[in-house]
Amino acid sequence: MVAKSKAKTETKTENKEVPNPLKEGKVILVKPVIRNNYLLPKNHSGNWMYDNTGMSFMARLDRNTGQIIDPLTVEERKFFEDKSRASEHGLDFKPGDLSAKKIENNFWKKFKVRIIKKAKGALSEDNVLMRLDLSDPYDYFRYAVLRTWDGAGGSVAVGLENKYSRGTNRIVLVEKDEENKTSVQIINKEEEANKFFYSINHSVEDMRDFLKAFNLTYRMSVDVPEDGTVDWFKIEVKKLINNELDKFLSLIKQKDLYKDKVFMVRALKHGFVKIDRNKNYATSDNIPLGQDIEEAIESLNKDENQDLLLQIKAKLDN
Repeated sequence: MVAKSKAKTETKTENKEVPNPLKEGKVILVKPVIRNNYLLPKNHSGNWMYDNTGMSFMARLDRNTGQIIDPLTVEERKFFEDKSRASEHGLDFKPGDLSAKKIENNFWKKFKVRIIKKAKGALSEDNVLMRLDLSDPYDYFRYAVLRTWDGAGGSVAVGLENKYSRGTNRIVLVEKDEENKTSVQIINKEEEANKFFYSINHSVEDMRDFLKAFNLTYRMSVDVPEDGTVDWFKIEVKKLINNELDKFLSLIKQKDLYKDKVFMVRALKHGFVKIDRNKNYATSDNIPLGQDIEEAIESLNKDENQDLLLQIKAKLDN
């Protein structure tokens, strides 16, 4: 009874239909990765290839084995080699036809993706080099081949967040709606940062404390003048929003910790806490507090150091 039941289960599993990888309405945009250097600045006509030139991609070879990296997953290949399902998409492959290990008539040894620079002159990162409709099987194969070039030493990044993940990246694959989602996320982050900025931009002291706390948190040796103008401080804080948005938000989101950092900034300013030549924190009486601002705060917040903390607070209040 048990053996028979097991056999039925195995048969049922083997006949389970693999999912269709083709996605109606899903489009992948192939975009250039533009870099700025002294030889080819971003406005140079050849900042991403020269006019009417391009790049060709075939399925990548494994550097260790020399074998073709399989562009398709096992399930994807099963679907495309299943005539009962893939024939409606104009495909006529038999099992094994799309195997990357096939000796004769290997499909992937002949299948090539050619990306041409059709736009004239300098490209921007908004330029679309190729559109891949993932409801079309051959566009899906092109997408699959390009995916094999993602990874160490590869020239293709998958997803906007990975665009600059490697110095070798030349193109990035972006879902059509991904850019909008990313843009909205950035807008939301900027709104959050600006809300904080508007809460401090009326006060030179608050903006100065913020900049000092930022520099101490990220160990940046940037001068923050005591006598800077309101306009100077506004410009410097806005620069951080524009250039260091994630770090900016990381600092202000932990509200209690941020308040403690401002307290530490003021204690340093008045000499009740000091930083030695090795960047270690200590009290004016040379009581060690830690190797960075977080350690110093943690040390002062310990139960055994409450008297010390109250002493520094009292001195600051006076």
